[in-house]
Parts: sequence; structure tokens; C-alpha cells
Amino acid sequence: MKRDKGTYVKTLDKNGKVTSIQCLPDGPSFLEQWQRSCEENFLSFLLTDVIVTIVLGTVVAILVGI
Repeated sequence: MKRDKGTYVKTLDKNGKVTSIQCLPDGPSFLEQWQRSCEENFLSFLLTDVIVTIVLGTVVAILVGI
């Protein structure tokens, strides 16, 4: 039987007998959070870089045409 990773919580009745066991999943690890943050920052940088390149290309094309 494979056990899920997480925190297990027991629920007891008034006599102290276990009535249920639940597995609460742990949140994302530090490495997963860091990786997600890097991906979001890189995509933001990439989008900004594309927009700046388009704007500068347009400005240069206008200046060359004058």
C-alpha cells in the first residue's frame, strides 16, 4: 500500500477511539516555489524584451524613412 506524502490527522471520538484519518497534502517545497518564481520572472523578462525590440525596430524604421 502506497502512502501519500503529507500530514496525517486523526479524528477521535469522546471515548478516544479513532474515527477517521485524513491526509492533508503538504504545500509546494522551497525548490518548487523558487522554480515557479524563476519561470514567471523569465517569461516576464522575455515579454518585455520582445515589446522593447518591436518598439525600437519601429522607431529605427521611422527614422530611416525620414
